[in-house]
Amino acid sequence: MKKTLVLSCCIVALCACKAEIEKDISLKALLNEPIKVESGILNVEIATCSSHEDSRKPSDALIQIQQKIPNVFDNAVYKECYQKNFNSFASFEIPIAVGKLDDSSEIKHNVNIYSYKNHYLKR
Repeated sequence: MKKTLVLSCCIVALCACKAEIEKDISLKALLNEPIKVESGILNVEIATCSSHEDSRKPSDALIQIQQKIPNVFDNAVYKECYQKNFNSFASFEIPIAVGKLDDSSEIKHNVNIYSYKNHYLKR
């Protein structure tokens, strides 16, 4: 219950900012291979990377997001903070489960991309 409350609070906090997950996946891995864990990149927009008082120190927003993201995504690892088009982003490496899900498979990870019984999209 406590983890669900923390997770809900973190999701609400993240809803106000831009967040994106980057992961290249081959169709072969998605449709034919058993589920395996690969790494993906999570980029979360923050106010600024460095403190306005001392640019050598991380900003309060960066420190907060470094503490919150591992509560939302298990085994998340902070990589870097960067600026792009006047926006600042904190970048994290997160585990992503990719592959074919069968009846005996368990979904154990926070982010899963899988196929199930080769169901294809139909027109």
